[in-house]
Amino acid sequence: RTIGDRIGEAKASGNLGNTLKILGQFDEAVVCCQRHLDISQEQGDKVGEARALYNIGNVYHAKGKHLSWNMAQDPGYLTQEVKETLQKASEYYERNLSLVKELGDRAAQGRAYGNLGNTQYLLGNFSEAIAFHKE
Repeated sequence: RTIGDRIGEAKASGNLGNTLKILGQFDEAVVCCQRHLDISQEQGDKVGEARALYNIGNVYHAKGKHLSWNMAQDPGYLTQEVKETLQKASEYYERNLSLVKELGDRAAQGRAYGNLGNTQYLLGNFSEAIAFHKE
């Protein structure tokens, strides 16, 4: 910020968000990753925007898994909070996928499809999970 490097600030915010995700501080991680997204969009940095969308998806994905592991539940049952969190992950992965298709980044498309498959699997949407994994 001090030197006015907005792209650097965006990347630093994304890195901080990824670190907070690993520490289990999911809400704080989303704030940092959203800052990465906002600055990338402001600067017209499509690659940074795609990375930020992917990272936000990863934060919600990790949060959903964390919530589901820490709750007593019957097999096949997810609380509404877990479902909503995993759905948010899917929404960000879908936005990422759309953008990386536009950019022609095949490796990033593969990662997005894989994470969409993993998220749909956790939600119990097995046919959708298979379709994403086939892609």
